Amino acid sequence: DFDLIISDIKMPIMGGIEFGLKLREMNQNVPIIFFSGEVNGEKIYEQSLKRIGMAYFVEDKDFMKLIQIVHELE
Repeated sequence: DFDLIISDIKMPIMGGIEFGLKLREMNQNVPIIFFSGEVNGEKIYEQSLKRIGMAYFVEDKDFMKLIQIVHELE
């Protein structure tokens, strides 16, 4: 069991969205933070993040947002 998962959203074999959906089949409660270099990526993935639930998006250079989300989840 994990308390938190941080994953890239763009991966070569299984994309982050697919990973998040499969993870939800096994664990409905673990929060997932997707990390990406895409500017405005949150808008692009907004619908998918809602389908996954308890999923957040952070641009790869926005470490303050990452820290803020982690603290909110404590």
